[in-house]
Amino acid sequence: MVREPEEGKPGFRAGDFVFICAKDTKDCYAVVEVKGESEFQAPFYESWTESHDPEAFSRWPWTTSTIPRFVPNRLLELKLSELGVSGQALQNGHVRLRLDQFTAGVRALARLSTD
Repeated sequence: MVREPEEGKPGFRAGDFVFICAKDTKDCYAVVEVKGESEFQAPFYESWTESHDPEAFSRWPWTTSTIPRFVPNRLLELKLSELGVSGQALQNGHVRLRLDQFTAGVRALARLSTD
């Protein structure tokens, strides 16, 4: 699941592939596929946040269901900069990658997962 702030409905579409990156460390660590439309304050998310993270429901009201496609067994340190993207680009929560950037990122994750 991908969470987004309230700045408008996310532009994800079913079938899109998404790198999951940590904002604080700027590490990319997994690839997921968007499963369907983004939902605003989905009921399942409201019930989950009540017991796990009450602030998240209002802070990150958009949820997008995903399917894991490449999730290494351990946390890898693939820096966002290795994809040709600055860390400041994540201030809006997401960045669109060109095909060559995405391909290079998947290859780098694969290389790091076998080291």
